[in-house]
Amino acid sequence: MDELATHHSIQEVYVDKTIVHAIGPDTITYRSTGSVDVILQFGSNSDIRNDMGAEIEQSFPFACDIEVPLSEPWNLEWAEPRYGVDVSKWRDAMRPDDFEPDGINSDD
Repeated sequence: MDELATHHSIQEVYVDKTIVHAIGPDTITYRSTGSVDVILQFGSNSDIRNDMGAEIEQSFPFACDIEVPLSEPWNLEWAEPRYGVDVSKWRDAMRPDDFEPDGINSDD
């Protein structure tokens, strides 16, 4: 989310589903999916106060894998989380209308 705006703040995190994603010889991996609600801020706090910036509320999907030892599958104290937020819809919407994925404009 850092790449989208000058600042952002996380408002809420919603977990829709948690499943057992993988079981290995020594670990079990849970996968949680859901959404994260944020406020994207464009400009500084003083820009906002002076009506020169903007704030937009947005929601993005996320996924989080949590790996724990198989010997203690519910003990999250030893968890090794890996997570990501999918901002591709927002980022892709910011591209010019004539953008071509291979970098060549159709007007060329």
